[in-house]
Amino acid sequence: MEVRLFELSNNEAKIRRIGLTNMATGHYTDSKYTPGKFELSIPIAAPFALDFVPDRLVLIDRWYWGVITGRSLENSMSNTVTIAGAQLTEWLHRRVMIPPGKTPEGAPRGYDSCSGTTEYIMKQAVIKHAVKPENEARKILGLKVADDLGRGTPDDAYLYRYAYLDEALSEIGKRANMGMKITGDEVRCVFTFDVVPRVDRTAGQTTNRPLLLQISRHNMDALEYTTDETTGRNTFFCTRNDSAEIWDKFTQTYFFAGEEPTGYARRECSLNVSVPEADNPYEAMETASRKEMESYKPTESLTCSVSRRLVYRKDYRLGDFCTVVAPEINILSNMEIVSVDTVVGQTDTNFVVTFGESRPTRFDMIKKELKQNA
Repeated sequence: MEVRLFELSNNEAKIRRIGLTNMATGHYTDSKYTPGKFELSIPIAAPFALDFVPDRLVLIDRWYWGVITGRSLENSMSNTVTIAGAQLTEWLHRRVMIPPGKTPEGAPRGYDSCSGTTEYIMKQAVIKHAVKPENEARKILGLKVADDLGRGTPDDAYLYRYAYLDEALSEIGKRANMGMKITGDEVRCVFTFDVVPRVDRTAGQTTNRPLLLQISRHNMDALEYTTDETTGRNTFFCTRNDSAEIWDKFTQTYFFAGEEPTGYARRECSLNVSVPEADNPYEAMETASRKEMESYKPTESLTCSVSRRLVYRKDYRLGDFCTVVAPEINILSNMEIVSVDTVVGQTDTNFVVTFGESRPTRFDMIKKELKQNA
């Protein structure tokens, strides 16, 4: 593993390379919808080991950019420096979506809002809150936004108030299977935000080269399949929360499926929904509600080790929607690659791929419950 260390100026778009080490072990995760995490251990005796401090940048294996968020020093037989951090999309967690000082005509007061394709509104959010904000102090120097290609849902929209920028982008993007990333250019000191679309590589289509993962094909092993109904809901009582008009303060009931769930299979949830202005407010209410409902599906994920005969970022990538065959655990499913963890030891490197959704942590569950009851 090659790890390059950089210092980014906080006052101007300038980057300085500090050093390089090939003595690190650990892992780094490339993630589609959230900032992927990394943790590396470096011998204290290695050159530049003590220079790995929070807020400095790392470039791992010449493609993975991350920001250090913490470190620990161990004075024992191992004598190591352990650093932890995340991909550069972690920068977006340092910003919230502040309502504009002057509300555009026709836009709801007190909210940051936008409409258009999913890609357009995601990129506008980054521009407004990190690239060209009203307050220059909020600007992330060197951060740019890639050209808008109009991908995603054609008539998407968002309405947020003081939400973390990365969490809002994740919610918006997931509805259209659109992830996010920030890549770097150390020569020009430019960091570019872009979206990560889904690419259909399932066995049944002919547009793209199919990707079929199966133990009998010797391209994957060490499977772990997880389903979790803990945060799953199927009955929603949705109330509009962003209007002073009494007639808008109604509650509508929606179901995931066509029929109303009954008995112990019924899982209810209340949601406060932000609804943009529209000619048909009831239709807009249902559209906005169903977007929110998507995040309350039961969690399904599959994790496996992928053969090193398949080269990551060449043979498979984030966002690939592929076919996974695992008759050993009764799985035949089309699933999306949402993260790839590169694990580097002293003698070998392994790639652990996650399909679907990562299992929610207890903290995630608490946050979701708070959102339901807000």
